[in-house]
Amino acid sequence: MALDLSPLEETASRLGLKLTARVVPPNPRRDRWFQRVAGDLRVSERVVERLTPPEGAALLANDVFIERRLKRVRVSVACLALMFLLTAATLGAAGWPLLVLLGLAQVITYFVGWSRALLQADDETVAWLEEAEVFVRALNTMNQDRLDIAGKRVPARPDLHKRAERLVDKHQLRLPPERRTVPVLARTSSCGMGWSPSGSAIDGTSGDG
Repeated sequence: MALDLSPLEETASRLGLKLTARVVPPNPRRDRWFQRVAGDLRVSERVVERLTPPEGAALLANDVFIERRLKRVRVSVACLALMFLLTAATLGAAGWPLLVLLGLAQVITYFVGWSRALLQADDETVAWLEEAEVFVRALNTMNQDRLDIAGKRVPARPDLHKRAERLVDKHQLRLPPERRTVPVLARTSSCGMGWSPSGSAIDGTSGDG
């Protein structure tokens, strides 16, 4: 029986994307939970098996924010690549020290930009959701995900635990709301009840989820 994926489609719509969601089998060698192909949102079975609808929606929002920020990183790297090619054409072999520096700058820019994009997207996700707990639960749950590589099962995303811990510390989620010295966001305990069959959706959120 088809599942009601409207929480994901509504989340995409709020983010300016018109998508039709459908569940697809997970790829054991890749960690893609969502794939956006034209107007098609392909949702890994891992998402609906492990996450509640609000958590799945939070993870989708984060995926969109990460992709938007990574596009900016790719533009920066592309600009450095253009400088690399222009320098190579102008100086030739005589300019190899500068070419090495530009090559290193490309690598550093990408990895630093990638790490920063993840953290910025996490903060953007929390601000967009107006709460942190559902997103942190989603990260911690998906931290259990494993990939099959060269006959071994390895963590699909080793960064998830650290990202979740950062948000827990930043928003003081280990403390009750009345003891936090940071602003308590609008929703702090929304929890889904599961993905219902299409046509009889269960509203498992306390907000827009």
